[in-house]
Amino acid sequence: MQRSARLQLVGPVALFCAVLAAEAAAYALAQAPSSAFLWYLNLEVFSLFRKSRAAISEVGNLPFAQVLFVAGPIVAIGMVGWFLKNKLCLAISSNLSFCFAAFIALNWHSWTTATHVKAASLAFVQVSSGSTLLMIGVLAITSFLSFAASHFLYFGALRSRA
Repeated sequence: MQRSARLQLVGPVALFCAVLAAEAAAYALAQAPSSAFLWYLNLEVFSLFRKSRAAISEVGNLPFAQVLFVAGPIVAIGMVGWFLKNKLCLAISSNLSFCFAAFIALNWHSWTTATHVKAASLAFVQVSSGSTLLMIGVLAITSFLSFAASHFLYFGALRSRA
């Protein structure tokens, strides 16, 4: 269980670290708005999270909302499951991290394609590049690994009972 538990925690922990870094960069930018490096981090590296922060702020505008209400509880459920050796908590955490990573990627896609006009039956397709592509890839791969590990673990348990 120890190896599969660590694999199931990869997605939630990676998501939590990325969201925490993005929120910290946004907070640091608010404290030092003249820093070119912080502007680069906020606009280029963590633009993915800036757009999801805007979507979440429609519900309520609270600083660090992505960390406090989404990524934090997801990783907390995973850690509780790891410490208590509860497979269900680990599976819930890994599945929710995959869902939140998908939400972030889909929100980025809808945000960037909403301003483009479709004309003459040629559909515009937004393809990410650079740091956004890297961030989407890292979050998708780590979240999917933990998601798949939880499913393989449960399918194996079902197969062994049958």
